[in-house]
Amino acid sequence: MLPTALQINRHTGILEAVLPMGYPTIPQWPSPAMNGHQLILPRHDGYVYAWDVLQQKLQWRLYLGTPEEAGKTFPVTSQTPDWMPAYGDAIYTSPAIGPDGSILVGANGYLYRIGQK
Repeated sequence: MLPTALQINRHTGILEAVLPMGYPTIPQWPSPAMNGHQLILPRHDGYVYAWDVLQQKLQWRLYLGTPEEAGKTFPVTSQTPDWMPAYGDAIYTSPAIGPDGSILVGANGYLYRIGQK
């Protein structure tokens, strides 16, 4: 997996971490959201990624590229930037964080709620 997010210290401008999140895609429309120390980023490859920015580790990734296949995991099939996901559809919306910490993401005409239960 190639790096797609960079963690930069806002005071020093120094690169602190390179966070790999799937294969490179063009474009990347969604903006990230923070949920405590967790960076939430939906991507053009159809996955939502959650990174712990303190531990600099991927906590989970969840596929939402098609309603029928939501929640499944698919192998990374490309290391070359691509305009469309290898399978399913891209996620174009930025996430929202609910008052209970749940993550709300729109994809394929559905609103997904990602929570602990």
